[in-house]
Amino acid sequence: MMKLLRKIDIFTAKRLSKIKDNLFITLFSRIGNFFFSFLIIALFFFIPLPQHKEIAIISFFSLCLNTGIVFILKHTVRRKRFLKEGFFLSKVDPFSFPSGHSGRLGGFVIPTISIPIISIIFLILSIIVSFSRMVRGYHYFNDCFFGFLIGLLSGFMALQFSDFYIPLLRTVSHIFQ
Repeated sequence: MMKLLRKIDIFTAKRLSKIKDNLFITLFSRIGNFFFSFLIIALFFFIPLPQHKEIAIISFFSLCLNTGIVFILKHTVRRKRFLKEGFFLSKVDPFSFPSGHSGRLGGFVIPTISIPIISIIFLILSIIVSFSRMVRGYHYFNDCFFGFLIGLLSGFMALQFSDFYIPLLRTVSHIFQ
């Protein structure tokens, strides 16, 4: 199984390395960082959509779960990026597996499922961002694929446990008024 995953990574890396970097790829490769994620959560919290505050809180818990899982896996698997030596990302975050950007975007898909168009937007955005991060050499295919799966799992877990923490937050705070 590992050989097949490695072959998929090598095949996609060779194909995608031929695509020229451009402004579109550069911009989309940055979407999904922590600043973007917190901005999205704040927008959900303050923009009046159906269940907007619940979506923001569930997304926040999804982000927390996702960040913990990705951090543990990055420092357990320790898969090196295929970047040139000296590139700042190899110093700040030298490990590629799993993709945190893909995971964070995937972590919004499930919490926003009550508003299907927004959920679909996050799904499409996750695919575009994953593609752009592979083109730039930040990740292999499987880094993005498993990062996205971790995001979905985080979103699902945050949604499942929301029956516990949403009522608890309502009782201790005026946040839902």
